[in-house]
Amino acid sequence: METTDLSRCDRSMNYLDFLRKVEGSIAAPLMLNGQLHGIFGIAKPVPYEFTPEEEETLIKIKEAISGKIAS
Repeated sequence: METTDLSRCDRSMNYLDFLRKVEGSIAAPLMLNGQLHGIFGIAKPVPYEFTPEEEETLIKIKEAISGKIAS
């Protein structure tokens, strides 16, 4: 899995500027008892194709988060 060195990030760029430059992203709904409670997503400022393994990892993470919503 590719990682990004945050020490090299342009700290002057705000969140909205980052969103305008997103080229690779993936998102999964946070569901509990049939209700949508949010969206868990990952965005990258460069073109990126997520692998099936990364997609499976995202599913496991969002399921863990969804389980904590009721806690």
